[in-house]
Amino acid sequence: RDAAGRIWVAGISFDPRESGSHAASRWLLAQGDVSMRGGTVRWLDDMNQAPALDFHDVAFRLRNNGRRHRAALLATPPPALASTIDLRAEFSHRLFETRPKDMTRWRGTVYGNTDFIDLLEWRAWLPLPATVLNGYGALRGWADFRDGRVHHVLAGVALHDLDLQLAGGQPALPLRDIVARVDAGKDASGHRVTLTDPQVRIGAGEVMTPGTVAASYTADTDAGELRVPMMSL
Repeated sequence: RDAAGRIWVAGISFDPRESGSHAASRWLLAQGDVSMRGGTVRWLDDMNQAPALDFHDVAFRLRNNGRRHRAALLATPPPALASTIDLRAEFSHRLFETRPKDMTRWRGTVYGNTDFIDLLEWRAWLPLPATVLNGYGALRGWADFRDGRVHHVLAGVALHDLDLQLAGGQPALPLRDIVARVDAGKDASGHRVTLTDPQVRIGAGEVMTPGTVAASYTADTDAGELRVPMMSL
């Protein structure tokens, strides 16, 4: 990524902030089958002045069949950052779509998984919240897209030694373990998030199992709701 925010891949550039299709995506989607094995990818970010990040043992496969597109990516970052990252995607566009190569008009699902990730080690490359001081664990999730926007997310989260600085000048909140299934979505009325059977341990305390926790926000009334049915200490 150059200083202006444009992404460059093998001499072809595009601006991810622009809507519609790009020359790079149009070329890629015109290929029936694209594959790579045993590759090395280096991410250079001049925009954020981040250090170079190398991914090894990269395997990539893209299959385009009419209005359906499937992709799979395996990549291994430095071991201090994460274990092998597994990404898969399947998208389609409407049968009589007038702009079939415009990916902002597609719908589909993206899957991602890594058995180990150190959140703090990624701060140079990802916009992590400043409240996150430490933490590692495993992540697995599915995200549904409609018209280029995330519509629904389902994820399994297992994080450990997660230290959160929620207020300046106050001690960090030490979440030693947090395991939960996260279900988040957006509809015409607003946003909703559900944590199914979360298990939380703060500091040296016992594991807390509050049951299913649900939160929602309605844009029309500018009001929210949080439901915690019980707390087992």
